Amino acid sequence: MNKQIIIPPKRQRVQRLCLRLLLLYIGVGCLPRTASAQAEDSLRYACGVDYVTEGQFNLRNGQAAWANRLDLELGAKLWRNARADLGLMATWRQGDDVASVCQDFSNINAPGKALRLTQAGLTQTFGSAWSLFAGLGQVDRAYFDTPMASLFTGASYGCLPTLADNFHINVYPLSALGLQLNYSPVENLTLRASLWNGNAGDTPSTQFRFRPKADGIIHVGSLTWEQSARDDEPLTPLWQVGWNVGNHYRPATGGRHTQAGFWLTAEQPVCRLGRAHLHLGGTFSHEFSDPEVAKTYWNLIAACHGVGTPEGTLAVVVERAFYHDAHETDVELTWSQPLTSWLTLQPAVHFLRTSGRSQTVGQIRLSCSF
Repeated sequence: MNKQIIIPPKRQRVQRLCLRLLLLYIGVGCLPRTASAQAEDSLRYACGVDYVTEGQFNLRNGQAAWANRLDLELGAKLWRNARADLGLMATWRQGDDVASVCQDFSNINAPGKALRLTQAGLTQTFGSAWSLFAGLGQVDRAYFDTPMASLFTGASYGCLPTLADNFHINVYPLSALGLQLNYSPVENLTLRASLWNGNAGDTPSTQFRFRPKADGIIHVGSLTWEQSARDDEPLTPLWQVGWNVGNHYRPATGGRHTQAGFWLTAEQPVCRLGRAHLHLGGTFSHEFSDPEVAKTYWNLIAACHGVGTPEGTLAVVVERAFYHDAHETDVELTWSQPLTSWLTLQPAVHFLRTSGRSQTVGQIRLSCSF
């Protein structure tokens, strides 16, 4: 919904210089230290690699595609209670979209690109309760990547349509500059508040800018109570209330528009059925002040952990999104089965109905984490 901004060449050079200085700063923090210093802090450095490959099939017309996503995350401790993080991502696919839907059935679908920056920033911790992140980032992981939402392949579980479709927000595969403050006054309770540039991008010239007047601005916050995960039960209780306020340029009216919304999420263990644990959950979100695209969204989830093997999880979700010109229901049935400590197999099927038109999409996903 944001108009495209043409950046003068001189400003592009300044932005590229800022990016190089930031990467150099992170690199300095990653330089080797003496053996005695390394012994003092064995967790100074962190590196993670995640790869997801997925076959997609439209079970009604036979159309197929192959989607891939590769993530690299690097982290280094700097001075006292400070950390630098860098995230890189590549995406590629073969074949066209296999379904025409409002809510994407796959959370790894994205235009092919050899390299994107997804995160480049610094986190400073103050005592045991406060932390502040500043730099390039995404809101997905902080607000929407809950234990039960992460079971599913649909894109609406990575970011609710009431945010993703109404704002040019920094969710996969886009990033933006901003600040995020975390406050945990007691164990398991966290207050998050963040402020981001209102026009996210996936190139340095569109990412490394903070221009509320030209791009708009968006605030996202949440209050979350969540129990720590246990080895024998990864799906733990979570209760969350979240909100957003955004101001952006609206092409239809040629002016700026401010709107706000909220969401409520609950995830709760219910009972034990032999070896399996039954969990129920749900989310409701609504956008006020004349949203341009999506108005309301809800989902209901049931998941059973310990199906097939002690680590296997069978889950089903019904979600429904209401738009100005359409409404859509997606029923997803999925089974996540770890094959090794680093490899997970996940088949899924989506039964989609968009304003009276039905589609069925199947997926076979392999996820590798190192």
